[in-house]
Amino acid sequence: MAKADKDDALLQRIRERAADGYAADLENREAALDDLKFAAGEQWPERIKQQREAEGRPCLTIPRVGQFVRQVTGDIRMNKPAISVRPVEDADKQDAEVREGLIRHIEDQSRAQAVYVMAAEDQVRSGTGYFRVTKDYCDGEGFEQDIIIKPVRNPHSVIVDPMADDQTGRDARWMIVYDEMLKAEFVAQYPKATAIGIGEPMDGSTSGEWDWWQTAERIKVAEYWEVSDEEYDAAQLVDGRVVEGDLVEKAEVAGLVAKKRKATRRKVQMWLTNGKEILEGPVAFESRRIPIIRVVGEEIRIGPRRVRHGLVRFLKDSQRMENYWRSAMVERAALAPKAPWVATAKMLEGNESAWVNSATGNPNVLVYKPDQNAPGMKPERVQPAPVEPAMMQQSVLASDDMKAITGIYDAALGARSNETSGKAILARQREGDVGTYVYIDNLSSAISEAGRVILDLIPVTYDARRQIRILGKDSAAAVIAVNGPGVPDLTKGKYDVTVTTGPSFSTRREEARQSMTEFIQAYPPAAPLIGDLIAKNSDWPYADEVAERLSMIAKASMPPDPNQPPPPDPAMMQAEAKAQADAAKFQADMALKQVDLQMAQQEMEFEREKMQAELVKSNMEIQAQQQALQLEQAKAAAEIEKMRLQAMMQREAFEASAREAEFSRAERGQDREMQMAQFGASAGDPNASLASAITAVAGALSKPKKIVRGADGRAEGLA
Repeated sequence: MAKADKDDALLQRIRERAADGYAADLENREAALDDLKFAAGEQWPERIKQQREAEGRPCLTIPRVGQFVRQVTGDIRMNKPAISVRPVEDADKQDAEVREGLIRHIEDQSRAQAVYVMAAEDQVRSGTGYFRVTKDYCDGEGFEQDIIIKPVRNPHSVIVDPMADDQTGRDARWMIVYDEMLKAEFVAQYPKATAIGIGEPMDGSTSGEWDWWQTAERIKVAEYWEVSDEEYDAAQLVDGRVVEGDLVEKAEVAGLVAKKRKATRRKVQMWLTNGKEILEGPVAFESRRIPIIRVVGEEIRIGPRRVRHGLVRFLKDSQRMENYWRSAMVERAALAPKAPWVATAKMLEGNESAWVNSATGNPNVLVYKPDQNAPGMKPERVQPAPVEPAMMQQSVLASDDMKAITGIYDAALGARSNETSGKAILARQREGDVGTYVYIDNLSSAISEAGRVILDLIPVTYDARRQIRILGKDSAAAVIAVNGPGVPDLTKGKYDVTVTTGPSFSTRREEARQSMTEFIQAYPPAAPLIGDLIAKNSDWPYADEVAERLSMIAKASMPPDPNQPPPPDPAMMQAEAKAQADAAKFQADMALKQVDLQMAQQEMEFEREKMQAELVKSNMEIQAQQQALQLEQAKAAAEIEKMRLQAMMQREAFEASAREAEFSRAERGQDREMQMAQFGASAGDPNASLASAITAVAGALSKPKKIVRGADGRAEGLA
């Protein structure tokens, strides 16, 4: 199939999948968009809001949803997920620790914690978030690459294969990630591509199949990711090794194959397109899955439907009710009359304006006249009708509903509640954590997938000798060499990942310091023994130096353990150290000898292959000489046949002459025997000539031949 036809088929597949995937997830997309708007403060229906504002009625928003969202994402920020690498099969534990340190460095350079939190915020607010793993060059000049973790800032820009069952998208056969560009930017970046706006004819058609890809001033540029299965031959050798490809056939010839089968591997590729043309690609990605990681909040399966939601979805009604009742209470209080004055007309006579404006002004004195018809009376205020308690009760119920829906109560939110003891408060906080743990657990699953993608990329990204930076669990940095003799090899081994969540190292250190301080307060004699540990876990200046000094004091103050053996003799220790050094030197010498032996074996194998090639070449030359000899023999046989035919012709001519001579014997008077003698003397006997020629050729052919070789030993001919 021609490239243009392949591109057309690919573009048609991309357009169809984009439309199908978007339509299949439209319910979740629209609900998630409404959740995000609600979390951003758009909590009143637009029609009702406009009506109330037109009537001058209050339309308050009490954004309590945010505190529940922050409670979940705050736990994620405090209990940072950490990727742990574990060896599988023939992998080495030390190399696993190096990979784990490298992943920590990748996360540190990518600011991955912020990426994870951004995806978690989308997950908690709208039900779905995304982030991605990619590669990029270390600088603009070299060829070394680094692995990077990046956010997907717009979760609605991702379209996932609707047939994917895994929540992280691991089994997705395709994904689309799009971004919108201004037409001017598109033309500047892709000058050879066609920038077509909405409503403009495409390929002679004005149909709306392209409308999704563009607006009046913007064009969507999409990454199209696709997974295909690649079949190959695989075999397990008798020694347990697994080979594939051309090595399978060679192993079969050598009789080393124990098992053989057709295997498949996943091939991940990416194209960049505007929906009409392929802008870039295909670009291969060395991973077993598409590197776009999905983070799901909660997922409810209703037959074939999958409803995804976050924490906001079912808080909206309770939040709207609280907004409404708060607005109603404010409205009632605002429209209620001020506390009025009750007085007779005689009392206010001459001072009416001062009394009427007393509610808006700030008079120090209000003058009134006594009324003789109401002796002993003076102007008095009458309290207005209070706000109904039912309104207040409805607002409280709406607030309690939000706590019940999320499982996050006052103790978890930091407010004072019915719990009084510390144990009761912790238990109620733990209830809130359990109620929202699904979000942390789903995020951990997504980070595990990111770790597996990184493990897939490490052997092909860090495939040469180089210096890499790794981070320890305490964030201490180190630079090590890899992929060389005596150093970790990142191109070999099989590994897997797990994700653990918990406080960061600095938080755990602070907790340890506080616990040890409380222990000393409860048991003061322990201070000299663990004082160095308290100083080591402190952050004030010179803490490390103080820890070293206290450590010396602690060691000196500790009594000797009677169960411990006495310290070894220094001379014996020196002798043992020398023996260990000699053993190490012997092992090193043996290793060098082994390397030399392997190199010698390789050289011998090379010479053997070279001699075998020379022998094959010589045999080919001998065969060529033999073929030439056979050709000469054929030519000689042809020559003999030619001479035999000539002799027969001469004999026939002789017999003809003899017959003519017999007819003219009487006239010429010559004897026939004399003519035969004269003819034999002049022309020779034909049979004798033929026999002589055959004898000469046969002698030449039967003579022994010898191969003539040159100075370099190669065959040059026969003699």
